[in-house]
Amino acid sequence: MAAETESSPKTVLTKPDSLVWSSTAVVTFHLIFCVLVIALTATGLILNDRNLECEASVEFASWQKLQITLVSSWAGLIFLACILVLLECWRRNGHTIKMIAGVTCVLTVIMVSSLIYLHKAETKEIQHFRERYLTFLPHMRRTKYVRNATCSLLTNVYSWQTQFQCCGLESHQDWNSFIPDSCLCNRGRSESGCVEFKHSLVYEKPCLPTVIDLLKTHNYPFWIIMIVWVSIVSSPLAITCLTLAGLIIWSFFFCMSWLMEDQIVWCKTCWRKKRVPVVFIRKENNNQALSRKQSSRDASGEHTNTEQEEEEQNTEDKPGVNPVKMITLPQLSRLQEGLDPPPVLHRVQNGPCMCILPPSTKIKDFYTVWIEEGSPLLPGDAILVDAHIPMKNCFWDKGHRYYDVNDIVWPKEPEKSEKSEKSEV
Repeated sequence: MAAETESSPKTVLTKPDSLVWSSTAVVTFHLIFCVLVIALTATGLILNDRNLECEASVEFASWQKLQITLVSSWAGLIFLACILVLLECWRRNGHTIKMIAGVTCVLTVIMVSSLIYLHKAETKEIQHFRERYLTFLPHMRRTKYVRNATCSLLTNVYSWQTQFQCCGLESHQDWNSFIPDSCLCNRGRSESGCVEFKHSLVYEKPCLPTVIDLLKTHNYPFWIIMIVWVSIVSSPLAITCLTLAGLIIWSFFFCMSWLMEDQIVWCKTCWRKKRVPVVFIRKENNNQALSRKQSSRDASGEHTNTEQEEEEQNTEDKPGVNPVKMITLPQLSRLQEGLDPPPVLHRVQNGPCMCILPPSTKIKDFYTVWIEEGSPLLPGDAILVDAHIPMKNCFWDKGHRYYDVNDIVWPKEPEKSEKSEKSEV
C-alpha cells in the first residue's frame, strides 16, 4: 500500500483540457499585447511628443508623464493578473472560471476609472494652455512687432502664424495698432482664407483653436490604443453581460406569453384573426348507420374470442393524420347557422407542458362538427373522420402546450358499456 502511494504521488498540476488550453491562449495573447503597447510607448509612437512651443510646455509635459504612468500601471497589473490566472488554470482542482471573472471585473473597473481620470486631466491641461495665452492677449495688443531671439509667448504666436497660416489668437482683430508680417496673406483677394484688415490682406483663421485641435488630433493614437486595450480586457465580462441580458429579455417575454396566453398568439397566423380548433366528423344517413351497426354486431358475435387481437390491430392501423382544423370565427358562425345539428362545444385541459414551466390549469374550447361529405360549408383542406374509427393524433398546440382531444372525439365509455352488456347477455 505504501509502495503504491509512493509510486503515484499526487500532482499539483491538473491534466490539460480544452478549458486550460483556451485560458492559456487568452492569457498569452494579453501578455503579448502588453509587451506591444509598452514597446510603442517606449518608442513614442503613440505619445504626443510634438511640441508646438519654442520651449517644452509645462502642461503637456505633465500630460505625457500621465500617459507613460498609465501604460506602465496597466501593464504591471495585467502582467500580475495573467500570472495568477495561469497558476489557477494549471492548478489541480483550480477555479479557473471564477478567477477569470474576478480578475476581469477588477481590471475593468481600474482601467475604466483611470481612463476617465486621464481624460479629465487632458481637458484640464488644454484649458490651462488656452487660458495662459488668453491672459497674454492684452499684452500682445500693446506690444510692437519685435522678433526676439529669446523664447516667449509672442514668439510662439509668430511661429504659429507662419506655420499654420493663421492670424491672432482668437481673431485677426487681436492686432490693434500693427499687423505682423507673419499675418499677411500671400494669396489673391479672390481666394478663400484671406480677409482685408487695416488696408492689408491677412489670414482669416485664428491660431489658438487651430493649435488646440492639432494637439487633440495628435492624442488620437494613444486613445485608440487605450480603448482597444480596455475592450480586450473586458471582453469576457461584456460577453457575459450581453448573454445575461439576452436571457433576461427572453425570460421576460416568455413569462409574459405564459401569463397572457389569451392575448399572444403562438402560431403562424400571428396578428391575424382569432382561430378556433374544430374536428369535422362524417355525417351518415339513417340507413348507413343501421347497416354499419348491424355489421359490427354480427362481426362481434362471430369473433368474440379474438376481440383483444382485433383491438390491438386496429390501434396499429389508426391513421396518423391530425384531423384538427383551425378555422376563423366567421367560418364557425357560418357553420352554426347552416348545419343541423350545429357545432358542439367541448372543453379540454392542456396536456403535459413542453418546457421547464409547470403545466397550466387553463381550459380551452374546441368544436366537433357533424357534416356530410361534399357539403359547401366544409373547408377544402379539412379532414373528415369517421365516428367509429379513432385517429392516432387528434390535438392542437399553442405555444409550449398542446391539447389532446382524442378521448373526447372518440369516447371510450360507450365501448365499455357495450362490452358490459355483452357480458351480461
